Amino acid sequence: MTGTVARIAHRGQQPIYSAQVAVAPDHNRDNYLQLIYDGANQTLPQVQDAWITPFDELYMNLVVRTQAYERRLSRWFNRV
Repeated sequence: MTGTVARIAHRGQQPIYSAQVAVAPDHNRDNYLQLIYDGANQTLPQVQDAWITPFDELYMNLVVRTQAYERRLSRWFNRV
């Protein structure tokens, strides 16, 4: 597995790193997924519901992004 840092963002004083990873063959896929899920990423689900379809995930993603966008707009319009 090889990778490069794609982006560095800051949340307050804490840096947040995004990486682009290239996994060579399929036998490394399980190790790659384990690395992702073992990390301190609070946005990943702890339990996967077998009844959730890709359309449900897309809908949930859109809802979360819309809420974040609304919060940013609200902060911008409520400036003193």
